[in-house]
Amino acid sequence: MLASRLRHSLIVLSGSLIFIASQGLAVARTAGIDGTSPVPITMLPQDFSGTTVGGSSAVSTLSSAACAGAPPMAAAESIYTWVAMPPTGPHIDFTLTPESGFDAAIYVLEELGNGASCIIVADNSGPGMPEDIHLEELLVPGHRYYLYVDSSAGAQHAGDFDLLAWVFIAVELQSFDID
Repeated sequence: MLASRLRHSLIVLSGSLIFIASQGLAVARTAGIDGTSPVPITMLPQDFSGTTVGGSSAVSTLSSAACAGAPPMAAAESIYTWVAMPPTGPHIDFTLTPESGFDAAIYVLEELGNGASCIIVADNSGPGMPEDIHLEELLVPGHRYYLYVDSSAGAQHAGDFDLLAWVFIAVELQSFDID
């Protein structure tokens, strides 16, 4: 009976819930690095394996007010795209895990190849360290967005990475009962 209750219980950690928009993880996909054909994010969560090695740089400056102070991003890029749609709407999260030695940065643009349309950037860690972006209320439902995997460590800096696209929605626990 206890096992049955546990199976049907909602586990809430620190007042938060991880919301899965579809069943299971999608098969890992490799990103294109030509800058003209971004890889679509079609479900959440979705895991990707990619590289910026051998790619080009279409965006070198993030010049919007939202990304003010971002360093130059002159390195090769990998690009992903999605349309903000229900049930996640204005919510999406990205966790980038670069290979050891790759000092990666990630940012989101509203327009492909336009650094002036940047809405958020993460370049907080060093080589091999993960970067995270949490987008909440920054997205317009129905609009297409572009996630760039890049580097501010110099034009010759590139590497392999894993990217997880997922959704985190905070919830508030209203009551808790033990029978």
